[in-house]
Amino acid sequence: MIPIEIQKKIKDLREELNQANHEYYIKENSSLTDFEYDEKFKELLTLENEYQDSIVEESPTQRIGSNLSIQFNTVEHNIPMLSLSNVFDLNELKDWIKKTSKTVDQDIFPLVCELKIDGLAVSVKFQNKLLNQASTRGNGTIGEDITNNVKTIRSIPLKINDSKNIEARGEIYFPISKFNQYNESRELAGLNSYSNPRNASSGSVRQLDPNETSKRPINIFFYNLFDEQGKEIVDSHYKSLEILEKLGLRIEKNSKQIHNFEELENYILFWSKNRAKLDYGTDGIVIKIDDINIQKNLGTTGRNPRWATSYKFPPEIVETKLNKINFNVGRTGVLTPWAELEPIMIDGVKISRATLHNRDEIERKDIRENDLVELQRAGEVIPQIIKVSNKNLRNNKSKKFEFPDYCPEPCNSKLLSDQNEVSVRCVSSSCPNKFERLLQYFSSKKCMDIEGLGSKICSILYKEGFINTLDEIYILEQKRK
Repeated sequence: MIPIEIQKKIKDLREELNQANHEYYIKENSSLTDFEYDEKFKELLTLENEYQDSIVEESPTQRIGSNLSIQFNTVEHNIPMLSLSNVFDLNELKDWIKKTSKTVDQDIFPLVCELKIDGLAVSVKFQNKLLNQASTRGNGTIGEDITNNVKTIRSIPLKINDSKNIEARGEIYFPISKFNQYNESRELAGLNSYSNPRNASSGSVRQLDPNETSKRPINIFFYNLFDEQGKEIVDSHYKSLEILEKLGLRIEKNSKQIHNFEELENYILFWSKNRAKLDYGTDGIVIKIDDINIQKNLGTTGRNPRWATSYKFPPEIVETKLNKINFNVGRTGVLTPWAELEPIMIDGVKISRATLHNRDEIERKDIRENDLVELQRAGEVIPQIIKVSNKNLRNNKSKKFEFPDYCPEPCNSKLLSDQNEVSVRCVSSSCPNKFERLLQYFSSKKCMDIEGLGSKICSILYKEGFINTLDEIYILEQKRK
């Protein structure tokens, strides 16, 4: 009999993870960071292993990937594009090596280490030397056909010098050096910006118009090679990387064959310190057994290959000054505080603002203006302030921050603050701040998806008096005349 509190915990974890999957794969955004998702997934997996009767088909642990968009034709993969199990420290990695060696009753070294590229996993097939088909990972078994979009990536050859039919798998990514510049151009065009390079790469290859994809500076690294039946071509994974390169398919140059745990630890420590210097996001290291015969003996769990795992880097933490605490008023009137920061680079992205969530969060952490704060950006969301830095020095002018009593200008209405609720909200039916957010939401991809009517353009049109009600969106042409 499973205790009621455990049943509830398992149910809550499944709901949170399923919601995060839907947001990330379908909405191209997520309320959970990579780190938070991995922690919750690990907790659910532990509980299900302990209480086997709780396992159901719809659990996130029982499937490989995500739901599909209905906008693309589907492609069935010859062999599933599996996800990887994770380890979060060197002790867990040692346990994985020990357990895997015991399973096959032999030493599993050499291993191959590859930087885990933070992008979109794809399969690219070549038939009679020509690029014939490209698809996303999708749900691991069935992906989306993105052939025409992938053909716009200039680093991928349309023809290879090998008559064998092959399948190459890799990761499409958005270079960090071009990410901020690209976002600025989108904002100038009145379009919503991407929250991180990974979402930008996913959004780029899933454009319905390949001409749009061709305008975006995405790139790819290949890491797996199969024949047309989905079988490995050589008996060594490291050799397959060399073949990919000879075929003209781009590989990540920092992959390395590792012969003992000391080498493995040094590789991990080096990239933990130096990953910020790369021009692409990486949230860990993929560790694979090099011997293909051992891989075949180990097989898969249904969701993960037993012959590979991913060592996950902890979130990067930096310190910067909090200049000012500002507020956004949502379309429902809820005030959300955010921090205006001294600009700083995290994971190659310039950060100048961070979420503060709500009043309780500010009070609990005792965050004040002009504080030195610790900041993290764990993958794909707006950065979060962890705490006030231990190095922070406050003078006699430092004051405990207090939530405002009135809605920000131009509304200035009295705010409703219930001590039993976290939210503070404006209840004025004529609040301009609420309408501006409502207009932005109405025109966004989540709602009416009105092309060319991004957040900044909405603000300008409202503040200049062109739109005062939602229906006036549809008579803008008359107002221009």
